[in-house]
Order: sequence, then C-alpha cells, then structure tokens
Amino acid sequence: MGTRSLQGSGGESKDYGFIADCGEDAISLKYCCVCNEDLPLYEFHSDANRYDGVNHACRDCRHKHYIENRNEKSEKNKEHYLKNRDKILLRVKEYHLKNRDKILAKMKEYRLKNKH
Repeated sequence: MGTRSLQGSGGESKDYGFIADCGEDAISLKYCCVCNEDLPLYEFHSDANRYDGVNHACRDCRHKHYIENRNEKSEKNKEHYLKNRDKILLRVKEYHLKNRDKILAKMKEYRLKNKH
C-alpha cells in the first residue's frame, strides 16, 4: 500500500490519501477532513485548484454543509443585492450594451437548437 504525505506548515507530516494495492483493481482513496473517513476518489467533487485535483470534503459532507447553510447564504445574497442594486444593474446594462451581438447570437443558437 503506497501512502502520500505532505509536510504541514508546522513541519508535521500528514497523510492525505493512499492507493490500496489490490493487484489490477487498485482503488484510489482520499481522506475526507469533515467525516474523517478514507473514501474512493469518485466520492469527491473535482477541484482544479487543489494539489490532487479533488475537493477536501466528500460529496455527502459538502451537500450537508450546503443544506445547513443555504438559507443564511440566500439572505446574505439578498442583502448584498439590495445594498448594491444600482451598481449591479448598471454593470449588467453596460455588459449587455457592450456584448449585444454576442448575446443575440447565443439566443438565436439556443432557439434553433431547442425548437418544439
């Protein structure tokens, strides 16, 4: 079994995942830092910004976090919009004026592709 360790900021070494050697059927596992379990890589969303290309928390943990925080996040987004409404609308209007042809072309392409 091959382990993968990285040096932390304090000099400590931490295992971030391992590959279980099962002959030809090797399974790549990763440690979920939320539920503290080693899970197969397909249990994680991809994340190009991370060193291993997958998120630090498994799909189930991310979903639970989303469910627990969606109302709070929605309220914050509403507050931000109401506070900055004029700036947001101006930015949208400027974008539409600047990219009118591009937007119309995409709309036309969508209508042609999705005829009933």
